[in-house]
Amino acid sequence: MTARPVNHTKLFLAGVAATIAMAGPAVLIAGSGTAHADPQTLLNLVNDKRVANHCQPLTMNDNLVAAAERHVDDIAATGSMSHDGSDKSTEQTRIQGAGYAPLRGWAENIYRGTSESAAVNAWMNSPTHRRQMLDCSYTDAGFAEATGGSQTYYVGNFARH
Repeated sequence: MTARPVNHTKLFLAGVAATIAMAGPAVLIAGSGTAHADPQTLLNLVNDKRVANHCQPLTMNDNLVAAAERHVDDIAATGSMSHDGSDKSTEQTRIQGAGYAPLRGWAENIYRGTSESAAVNAWMNSPTHRRQMLDCSYTDAGFAEATGGSQTYYVGNFARH
């Protein structure tokens, strides 16, 4: 009986296929979750608009980022573009719950779209969102981004002590 030569290409491809098959569900699960981008990009874009409109730049605040992350995760999970969370939270309760205190004024902008610059442009083209973003009394901000399904969502929180 003679031994058949080993076909290394077939062996390699079988190994790759097995690896992909085993990793497949993990990749799908990871893709269905949320991932937070660097909030600095949104802050920079918003601050550019604020300075151009004679307002002081906002300072990134970790508590406001946490509140934005909480809400953007909820929006991405539910697909509900609302300022009220699925747990009945409001922008005020999320901001205060994240530890931003004392809270003397706040606003929240949300957006579903393709990029940070598209979010800021949409906010600038909406009178209410523009007014909130350019309110010179706000001193702090927090931003978050998450993907749910094939959609990307953005939340911006603006506040002052």
